[in-house]
Amino acid sequence: MNILKKLCLPIWNVSMNFWQKKVRKLSHQRLDMVRTREKWALMEPLFRGGTGKVLDLGCNEGFFSLQAADMGWQALGLDLNENAIDYANKAASRAGKQDDVSYRVQVLSPEVLAELEQYDAVLMLSMFQEIYFHQGRESAMAVLGSVFDLCRDFVVFETATTNIKYSETDVLFDANNDQEAITRWVESLAKLRLGWEVRYYGKTAYTNEEPYRLMFIFERKAA
Repeated sequence: MNILKKLCLPIWNVSMNFWQKKVRKLSHQRLDMVRTREKWALMEPLFRGGTGKVLDLGCNEGFFSLQAADMGWQALGLDLNENAIDYANKAASRAGKQDDVSYRVQVLSPEVLAELEQYDAVLMLSMFQEIYFHQGRESAMAVLGSVFDLCRDFVVFETATTNIKYSETDVLFDANNDQEAITRWVESLAKLRLGWEVRYYGKTAYTNEEPYRLMFIFERKAA
């Protein structure tokens, strides 16, 4: 019986993954709600007891921005995935939060961000490497610069821990899955912009290839 179970389990996992991703079209947020909720539990203290406006870049189905709205923040989520944005808007409507959070399909670029009003907080969760990989280093750095320009208070920056997630050729940090090496690289990003500093905030569970991703907080320096 155990042998049969071992043989069938991989087939079951592949079948379920296909069903959830291709048939039900579940996003990565709903595919692993345990991890999604753990990530929010890590971020939630940043929003507790405060109010303001939060911008969620690469919001997917809007779980984090909706949670922030539920705590009294005004939120806007942007993502390329039309199905995810459709789900996010419906979820906000079901929660009675359509006046507090909105979502729209949007390519992320410096030009788009330059047209936005200012926000007190920005979520940039595993998005920097996506822009870097698909649009190149120059575009990614320009987007990050635009984020610093429009953000009043803090940026939540979650980053991949392997160089290949950013580029097939560029080496951004000295060692994959190494917190110290990645922290040095993220600190170098903060130094490119006057008036900002960064602190390590925590680990977020990911995959076997990347056991975790790292979360940092960019903050404006006190005057």
